[in-house]
Amino acid sequence: MQPFLALFDIDGTLLRPSGLGRRSLAHTFSELYARPEAFDGISFTGRTDRDIFREGLAVVGRSDDEIHQVEERYLVHLEREVQQRGDSAEPAMVQLIRRLSGMAHVTLGLVTGNVRRAATLKLAPSGLNEHFHCGAFGCESHDRAELVRRAIGRAEQLRGQSFPRSRICHVGDAASDILAARDNGIIAVGIGAADATAELVRLGAHHLYAPDVPVERFVVEVLG
Repeated sequence: MQPFLALFDIDGTLLRPSGLGRRSLAHTFSELYARPEAFDGISFTGRTDRDIFREGLAVVGRSDDEIHQVEERYLVHLEREVQQRGDSAEPAMVQLIRRLSGMAHVTLGLVTGNVRRAATLKLAPSGLNEHFHCGAFGCESHDRAELVRRAIGRAEQLRGQSFPRSRICHVGDAASDILAARDNGIIAVGIGAADATAELVRLGAHHLYAPDVPVERFVVEVLG
């Protein structure tokens, strides 16, 4: 069969919302700046870790020069949170990834706002890391469309061939995921609860599924 590249977001897509990142940042900013509430009211959806770190630093009146210190402590607290909370993967998404991973013509990649180490930590309890062999991360760019382009380039280098844009999908829950897919001319797949689907459709999602995605339906409809 013709090769297919499937790119996946992490938070809100592969993983259920569980507050891991927000709690880890509250601990980080409590430790560094005595400001655990710095991120209250700040949306994390569809954003990169470092963009969020910078906003928190602005809230507490500190310089972007401290971003690497924030990231270092954040990862320490995130690892602890993951160990305490365990697996937060969507069961249906785990089944989907395993199904796709078993298809020889499919390459799986990540496109996420998480820095690389955070992505690895979050996926570890579900055993999903082993299925993804390429991707792009929030430590590389704040532009989600650019991250999609980088992930495609790495997958093509890995496979030693080009993927037609009609044979690439990006799966995500946020508006930025849908827009990034559309900007790259690839298949946009939205994952969302009922109250979020209208916005994803308006932005141009080609396919839309609830988090408990029917695996075989996804394979037939998206991969063709």
